[in-house]
Order: sequence, then C-alpha cells, then structure tokens
Amino acid sequence: MGDGMSAAKGSGAMEPLESMNVRLPPASAAARALTRDLEALLGPGAVSCEPADRWAASYDGSPRSLLQTKAGLAPHPPDAVAWPATAEQVQAVVRYAVAERVPLTPVGGGSAGTGAAIPLRGGIALDLKRLVGAPRIDLEARAVEVEAGVNARRLEGLLAAAGATLGHFPWGMESATVGGMLATRSGGVRAGRSGKLEDLVLGLEAVDGTGAYLRTEEGPSFGPDLTQLLLGSEGTLAVITRARLRCWPAPTASFSRAVRFSSQAAGARVLRELLRSGLRPAVLRLHGPLDALLARRSPAWRALPTPLRLLLGAGQNEALHLALRAPALLNALADALPAHSLLLFVFEGDGARGEVDAAEEGGEAVRLCAAMGGEDLGPGPAERWLARRDQGVFPREGLFAAGGFAEVLDVAVAWEWLPEGRGPLRRLRARGARRGGGRGRDAEPPPRHRAHPADSLVPRAR
Repeated sequence: MGDGMSAAKGSGAMEPLESMNVRLPPASAAARALTRDLEALLGPGAVSCEPADRWAASYDGSPRSLLQTKAGLAPHPPDAVAWPATAEQVQAVVRYAVAERVPLTPVGGGSAGTGAAIPLRGGIALDLKRLVGAPRIDLEARAVEVEAGVNARRLEGLLAAAGATLGHFPWGMESATVGGMLATRSGGVRAGRSGKLEDLVLGLEAVDGTGAYLRTEEGPSFGPDLTQLLLGSEGTLAVITRARLRCWPAPTASFSRAVRFSSQAAGARVLRELLRSGLRPAVLRLHGPLDALLARRSPAWRALPTPLRLLLGAGQNEALHLALRAPALLNALADALPAHSLLLFVFEGDGARGEVDAAEEGGEAVRLCAAMGGEDLGPGPAERWLARRDQGVFPREGLFAAGGFAEVLDVAVAWEWLPEGRGPLRRLRARGARRGGGRGRDAEPPPRHRAHPADSLVPRAR
C-alpha cells in the first residue's frame, strides 16, 4: 500500500479506511499499467494504485469532501498516486502525462477548502509531500529556501529554533505544505506585521505544463511578474517545487487588547483610523454582535436565547439538530442581539526593545479607541481568540454530524459597505432556506433518517 500515505494525510492522522465506510473498487487494468509506467520513472514504492492510497488523494478540506467522506463516497479517486522526491522526478511525471495525455493533479497537504486538489478526471495525483529537503535558513539575509512538500507547522518550528518566523499562520497549518500555501495564495491571521503570503515570496522554482523548469528571480520584473502569476494558480499553470521566502526575527513580546464599541459601524470607523495612523498590528479583527459575545464569554453569554446558546456553546447534538431545522429563526435571533462590536488587536515586538515597542504601539491604539468611544476590555478576549485560532478550532464537523452545514466565506468589500457587509449575505441565505432549494439549500438540514446528499453538491467558482 504505497508508503503508508493513506494512514496520514499531511501531518494529521486519518481514520482507517474501513471506519470511514468508503469502498473503492480494485484498480483497473489501465490504472495498473499506468502505475507500472510511473514506477519505471520514479522507482519502487513511489507509486500506488491501491484503493486506500487512491482514496486518501481523492478529497481535501472542503465541506463537499467532508460530507462525501462521511457518506462513504469517493466520487473522484485518481487512477494512481505518485510521490516524486526530486524536482527532476516531477519533470519526468509531467512530461509523461503530457505525452500520454493523462490528467494530472498536483496535491499538497489536502487542507485547502476549494476542491482544487481533487482529481476530478482521475489520472495521476502528484503528491508532493516527499519534496522535504532541509530548509536553508539565512538569518542575515532574512530568507529561507524551502521545498514544496515541507509541512507549514514544521517549517515554523525550524524557524523558531533559529530565532525567526515566517509570520504566516493559515487555517489548516497542521497539514498544509509550503507548495500548497503558495499554489492557493493562502491567507494568514497575523499578516498585519509581516505581510501577506505574496509579500513574503522572493522567488519560486516550478515545472510548467510542458515539463520545462522555471525559476523566478528576486528583484523588479520587466513585463509580467511570473512569481505573482504562479501564486494562487492552484496547479493550473505549473507545479511549484521550491521557494525562497522572507523570514523575520521571532517576536519576543506582544500586547493584546479587546475594545468594545456601540455598533459595528463605530468599530469599522476605528478599524480604518488605526490603519491610517501608521500602526501595524500583527492581528486586527472586528467582530459583529454574535462573535463579540462568543469572544467575551462574559455574563452576557447567559443572556443569549436558549436555542442559540445551546447551539453555540453546549455542543449537544440533539439541541443542535432541532435548532438547525429553523435556520431563518436562528438568523433572526442573531440579528436581534445588541448591536455591539468587538475590536481585537495584537501588537508584537522583537529584539531588545520588543516589549517596549509592542507596549508603545498597543498603548497608542488603546488611546485612539478610547477617543472614539471604545470600552477597553483588557487582553483576555483577544488572547482567548488567538489561542483557539492557533489551534485551528472550527467546530464544522460537529455541525455536520448534527445535520447542519457550515462554511467560511472570505468577502472583500469597500470601506463604506463594511458595517453592513454581513447583512446582505445573511438575507440571501435566509431566502434560500425559505425556498428550500437552489443555492440556499445548504442552510436547510436534511431529515434525520436520510444521508447527506453530498453527491448532489455542485462545485462553485471562487
């Protein structure tokens, strides 16, 4: 069975194939022939067409994949899984796929939620997790050179041991790979200080769709910037094999605060002023009324309507299932909450002046918030939120098990629309739930005696 890759996807342990109730048929004669051809290129143990390995390469972190797995479905397995260990082997597989007209899908850690790494047309799943040469850290140049298969959490640990940090902390970091983060242009929670992922990339090495090797250089680009073109291309333009990334001195001190405002519009105004002031917090988040209550877990938590409190706090499946039968009512209860908002920010400092710098910038932000009507709630809510965020806590699986559906949506809006940004989305979702059809169907759970209709979910453009 391959090299045991079905036992673990990325760095997180998976349940045994039998316990997931997924049954794949044995490989076809064509798949076995494909496996033999690839083994001739990569060597024994580097290719598999075993059902368990094909299943492990057939899903990612998207809600659709999670629902299909829970329903015992694997509608898009590859014909074979290949684990190249060098860039030259990646070239060989790509050239073979081109010559034989075999579909090829690059795969990282499988943590992304877009479905881009699912081999919809079968063929070869090109799993890059064996591209794991030791990262080369250059503290003087503040750069690290790393291969695409290196796990994101492991890279951050190696940098931390050297007194540095990448400063990029995406969801799914425990199983994400460097190549996967680059191919999806992943977002990170602490981007305010170090920059977004695209700001950290100094250069890339990749194999394009013809099998040619590409290397982008640091510095200004004459014409289109190939680095920025490849970032976020999700394996459609090239297979990223190596990257040179910026790294920074690890923070030695932090200053956290939560500030409450009378409305989301008031919080949005302060958010804008903080950024205009030149302050650069590592973390800056504005929570609406419901998120503000969840973040605080203050006595106001007990003032929530009982169904909503049970839904969000107790994790009792029966209460959750009953509540999810009336999604429009839950949305109405959330809309009826007091219109408070909560601004969370974290400033960081490094070196001998780290504590002083973080405290000075944080204090200036607190004074700006107070001048604009904010109530200082101390560091607790921000620290608790950051701890949950660093642990990747998102109770999606519990919601699915109880018959609900949950997804995280990233929406970009103009500043003037920010205070009302969630309202239109919530109203659209409620309309779909009332109709019981169309794209709003996700808000309506299926009857308890029926399985999730995972095979009817339609992939949506992003």
